[in-house]
Amino acid sequence: MHLNEDEIKLFYKLFHNLVWHINERHHIIDSFPEPVYGTDYSIDLPEFIKVRNAMWDNPIMIGAFLAEDGHNHFAESECAILRDWQNNVLKNKFIVMKHLAKYSVVATTDENPILYAVHGIVDSFEDVFPFPLPCIAEIVLLPFMDRIIYDSLMVAQNNIRFGPGLRARFNNAYKIAKAKYGIVETLTGQFPQPLPPAKKPPKSRSLPASSPALPDGVNVPKAMAERYLEVASLIEDFCDEILDDEGRADSLRALQTLCRKRPSPVGRGSAESWACGIICAIGVADYRLNNSEPLHVTRAEVADWFGVSISTAANKSGEIRKLLMKSFFCDGRFFF
Repeated sequence: MHLNEDEIKLFYKLFHNLVWHINERHHIIDSFPEPVYGTDYSIDLPEFIKVRNAMWDNPIMIGAFLAEDGHNHFAESECAILRDWQNNVLKNKFIVMKHLAKYSVVATTDENPILYAVHGIVDSFEDVFPFPLPCIAEIVLLPFMDRIIYDSLMVAQNNIRFGPGLRARFNNAYKIAKAKYGIVETLTGQFPQPLPPAKKPPKSRSLPASSPALPDGVNVPKAMAERYLEVASLIEDFCDEILDDEGRADSLRALQTLCRKRPSPVGRGSAESWACGIICAIGVADYRLNNSEPLHVTRAEVADWFGVSISTAANKSGEIRKLLMKSFFCDGRFFF
């Protein structure tokens, strides 16, 4: 997702003119022509970046300009946006983690990362950041129209490659951060607060605790309900980011079938390995892991996403295909 035409025009008007005014006041580089959106003006990008960096490193410059002279150059609604930039800018190294349909997700690099939803400006963030993920980049995040954008300039450290172990750690940190804080979609100047824990009904002393509530249409034994929900949530997250609704439906139907087996094999092993194995098994049978198709995902990428080894993904996929062989598929679709 990216800004619309009016928002694009407003952003560049504010950003480029703000940089110009800051340079006029502080003489960071030689003077350059005042920018007018939609017209060419002559300035070297490295020189522009010098002013931009100085401004974001000292956002108090923005406040001083607005207090003394800003109202002469910008409307009050525009000054409000610039004040928001002054107070809530985030300039740092981030790990670009995932590209989703609505936005891209970047994470802070500290021990307890925070996830931010970043929108593109003229193009989606994914289109202007075509590097393999995860990838470290120097980015300036700004609040803009109740969303988070970047300031149109970034430096990607795409020469750094992460091995399977680090990618698995990043993926695990992503899941923990998402569960704890969610994905932050606005910059308010406040540290994101942990999400409230899900409310659990009080347990009755006289009656055994009931099994977790299952979605409508899901039919698995009560003893497998909690395990089903654990594996299903991983499959849902993967399909939200990678696969389509068809793949989601096939995978969840396969999970139900496995949970109904007596005894169910899903009760042993990690939830990640079962979710990964199901995705791989469905993908092999239903074209999604076929590299001759224009839209496909490799088994290695699936394993990476779930934080399991390729051998675990292959072994679990083979086990699942054997378990479901009697009810395999017809015309590329599964029937369970």
